[in-house]
Amino acid sequence: MSSAGAGKFIRSITFDSKILQFIVCPLTKQPLRYCKESQELFSDSIGVAYPIKEGIPCLSPLSGRVVDSVDPKDSPK
Repeated sequence: MSSAGAGKFIRSITFDSKILQFIVCPLTKQPLRYCKESQELFSDSIGVAYPIKEGIPCLSPLSGRVVDSVDPKDSPK
């Protein structure tokens, strides 16, 4: 098998927001909010955003970043 055609089968992996019903903030145990634009999960109660990498939420407390304010356009519709 040649590697020339291998690139045809690569697809982008996206986050499935249905899993939000099963996961919570690792620090507060509160629900998380998904932002499709930034590919992050927000814990609004403490102002921390967790990245989503290749469709997989990185919920290690050390992976989170503190956000100054929550952008209203990130709110679920």
